[in-house]
Amino acid sequence: MSTGIKIKKNSYFDSVFLMQVAKGISNEPGIDQAIALMGTENNKTLLIKMGVKEKEIDSVSSNDVVIKLTWRSFPYREDMQPGRLEKPSKKV
Repeated sequence: MSTGIKIKKNSYFDSVFLMQVAKGISNEPGIDQAIALMGTENNKTLLIKMGVKEKEIDSVSSNDVVIKLTWRSFPYREDMQPGRLEKPSKKV
């Protein structure tokens, strides 16, 4: 099993949106767990308790999004390129 952290600097998303992002990623084949949250001090403490090394998130601020993934296998998909985090467009 592998884990990884992605940090998106200077990006604010509300917690409801981040929960939806995490749920969507968690539903992908091979993904065991996905967590998406803002880089607040409380959330950084939570991540450290979950096994994230402190040096991985030292530079994270409360204005940054942190995504933590745990996976067995992760098939490549063009629509899930590393670093992609955008609000979904509204349907009209």
